[in-house]
Amino acid sequence: MRHALALILSFSLFGCLGGSESSYAEYRNRNRSNLARIESGMSKSKVLEIMGVETHFTMTNPYKTEFIPSKEGMVEVVYYYTDYIDYRRGEDEMDGMTPIILKDNKVIGWGRKMLDDADFRQTLRIERR
Repeated sequence: MRHALALILSFSLFGCLGGSESSYAEYRNRNRSNLARIESGMSKSKVLEIMGVETHFTMTNPYKTEFIPSKEGMVEVVYYYTDYIDYRRGEDEMDGMTPIILKDNKVIGWGRKMLDDADFRQTLRIERR
């Protein structure tokens, strides 16, 4: 009887730690809904307030932050989990993220299309001498 109880508790704990697909779907949906409230010119602190700063099982809000060179100068990109990631089709975590792009702590845009736009990105050339 003790072993059965221990086994049930183990599975319950494992389920709580792993998170179900439906809980991830709710998390993605909430992030998408919150993303619709983001506006150009909004401060970074307001973005974090709207989008939330939390950990949901293995995902954090924001998922990742990086600085990249662009034609606007150096910009900060904050990524949020908004789309299903199909690992079986070769997708990775970044395929499920939506970037919010900030310059001087203000939103200048969002979405993968803006981030990948060749007119937006600045390429760095390193020449050998």
